[in-house]
Parts: sequence; C-alpha cells; structure tokens
Amino acid sequence: MKYGKIAKLIMWALLLIGLVLLIVGSTSGFDGGSGIVDMFLRYAYLCAIIAVALVVILGIAIAVANNPKSLIKLLLGIIVAAAIVAVVYFTAAGNPALNVSQQPSQATLKLTDTLLHLTYLLGGFAILAILAGEVVKVTRNK
Repeated sequence: MKYGKIAKLIMWALLLIGLVLLIVGSTSGFDGGSGIVDMFLRYAYLCAIIAVALVVILGIAIAVANNPKSLIKLLLGIIVAAAIVAVVYFTAAGNPALNVSQQPSQATLKLTDTLLHLTYLLGGFAILAILAGEVVKVTRNK
C-alpha cells in the first residue's frame, strides 16, 4: 500500500473520531462536569502523538529508501525537535484553567500548556520561514 493511501485512511479515521466527539459533546453539553472537555484534550493529545509518530516513521522510511546517508541528518533533526519539546515542557507553567468549575489534573494542565507553547513557537517559526523565503526570492530575482 502506498504512503498516500495510508495517510488518507488515517485522516478519515481521525475525522470520523472528531465528528463523533463533536456530536457527543454537543448533545451532552460542554459543562466541565461531564468529562467531555477531558475527552477532547485526550483526543488532541492522541492526534498530536499520531502526527509526530507518522512524521518520524515515514521520514525515516523515505530517507532510508532514497538516500541511506541522509539518515544521520534526519536523526539530528529528531534530536533537535526532541530537545525543543523538552525545553518547552519543562518551562510550561501548568497554570489553572480559567472559568472552569472542575480543574483538570496538574499533568493535564502542564501538557496543555506545552502543546499551546509548541503551537505558538512552531507558528512563529513558520511565519519566519515564509518571510525568509520571500526575502530570498526577491533578492535572487534582482
């Protein structure tokens, strides 16, 4: 089976799970006491873990198939990414959630802060990469 087919199947499965969670949450309400919010957080963690695992596994498989020597660069990239995640995790405060009657556990708050900070950091990196690409494109076309 091709990688594209596997990715498409995983995408559809995650979409269906998300739709089921949306329907369950909409019918039972999002009032903190029913555990729906924790279920959505666990689903977000699962999606993040699946995405990272797929990127790493497919990246290694494609790198080894195309150029076995590029495996060293890939492993270095994985180590750098793991170091960034570790730094963000250890600097995440895990502050209590606002406007929530029943607070999630401290571990949940810490993971939520970690994912939020990673999102901000990676979003900033993406914006910088876009801007740098545009600057390089403009300077090369002169």
